[in-house]
Amino acid sequence: MKRASGVLLHISSLPGPFGIGTLGQEAYAFVDQLAKAGVAYWQILPLSPTGPSHSPYFSLSLFANNPFYIDPRSLAQAGFLTDEEVERFIYDGPEGKTDFAFAKTNSDAYLKLAYSRLNEEQETAMLTFINQSGAWLNHYAMFSCLHARFDRVNWQEWPEDLASYDEKNLTLYFADDERQRALEYYYFIQWQFMCQWQALRNYANNKGIKLIGDLPIYPALNSADVWAGKDQFQLDEKGLPVVVAGVPPDYFSEDGQLWGNPLYNWDKMEEDNYRWWVSRVRYQMVLYDVIRIDHFRGFESYWAVPATSETARHGAWWPGPGMKLFTTLNEEIENLQIIAEDLGDINDDVLQLVEDSSYPGMEVMQFSLGDKEWGDNLPYRFTDHKVLYTGTHDNQTVLGWLKSQTPDIRDFALDYIRVPGRVMGSTSEIEGLDEALYEAAVRAFVESTLSLPCILAVVPIQDLLAMDDDRRMNTPGTYQDENWIFRLTHEEMNRLDLAWLYRLNQVYQRLE
Repeated sequence: MKRASGVLLHISSLPGPFGIGTLGQEAYAFVDQLAKAGVAYWQILPLSPTGPSHSPYFSLSLFANNPFYIDPRSLAQAGFLTDEEVERFIYDGPEGKTDFAFAKTNSDAYLKLAYSRLNEEQETAMLTFINQSGAWLNHYAMFSCLHARFDRVNWQEWPEDLASYDEKNLTLYFADDERQRALEYYYFIQWQFMCQWQALRNYANNKGIKLIGDLPIYPALNSADVWAGKDQFQLDEKGLPVVVAGVPPDYFSEDGQLWGNPLYNWDKMEEDNYRWWVSRVRYQMVLYDVIRIDHFRGFESYWAVPATSETARHGAWWPGPGMKLFTTLNEEIENLQIIAEDLGDINDDVLQLVEDSSYPGMEVMQFSLGDKEWGDNLPYRFTDHKVLYTGTHDNQTVLGWLKSQTPDIRDFALDYIRVPGRVMGSTSEIEGLDEALYEAAVRAFVESTLSLPCILAVVPIQDLLAMDDDRRMNTPGTYQDENWIFRLTHEEMNRLDLAWLYRLNQVYQRLE
């Protein structure tokens, strides 16, 4: 990486007429904005199909991509829909929030309509995509068909001949024409997503914008990945986990975070030189220019919680694969670029793994300035081999964070970032700070972030617009309806101060 800046904005959070962000014209407009602002990286969250909680980190497949993001206007341009048909799928609800229910209903409708018009030439192109995709595509298509067939219950409750992932039984089950067409529909969805995604990525790359994707460490239990690869995970004879993933009590939760995902059988994975991981990461590098690996510390040691536990408090650290995995990935995959999310409960062994991997780790300004032991990890200590964030998708917005801090922490932060018009050492009561001063404080926070030595500085879109916590993306450890629904309005997108951001990139030498 060269010294540069990035903006964090998920695809679902783009504005647009379909109740959810898509890979359509608003995505291209955002790329144009980034280019005008001198921003070199666009970071997104996982593109995977979301589960019941709408979390992109809890998906039916770690390989597949979310059909909600397929833009119907682009399908019309490709000849699958008419402009009049596209009008039927326009969302008439309020801007500013993602409506997943609307997106699901409507994407099902327009994708099935588009699939019904697949011609011979298009089918040949789709067949090329299928042949190039590998086993994951068939796993995902079969799982999705069965998941729908059995009313979305977990695969452990399916008939034994299907739940066991017996290839002979599955071949017989999907042999008739109707079920073959059902499989082909899911192939079509993934093909169309890839067509639209690659067009957007090529456009971004041609504008000098690289894409950073996010790779969750674990799949969901009820996923194609676990169903088709049971031996890769720590499961009992019924296909249920013995231990599950989480993290111990931390900054976000005094009970820790009980994620509930199945854990990898690392000994089994080592036997075939981590073939599953090589396949997964290689495919992600087809999608992105850089990937951020979530929960990187879990590769040194991971928090294993008994499956019967109600919180993550009573787990234990078990050893992960360490450098054996990353040595294999580096040998097998060309031009591999990784950011290691090394936040959380970090010890010397984790720090050593990050150093040995040579991947840049992460720093977060909110964590640094919110530390009551000021001095151990203040921003002036950050090194260039780091990716720095004002906050991540799991943090409060900067404005919300400033408002929620105790006066001593808030005053220290405001003094540290040098807010214009504020006398250093003065006391800042919440009631005494007007909206203009808060906006100036958020700007100073962003400016301070870009000024530091870290090779890449990334700012969530909410902080570029000085948004409050009511526009936060996610609150870890909770399953509230407000998680994952943040979405820009067109007015907010147009309010981005591109000249200010360009000047920051110019002054702090982050123009590539």
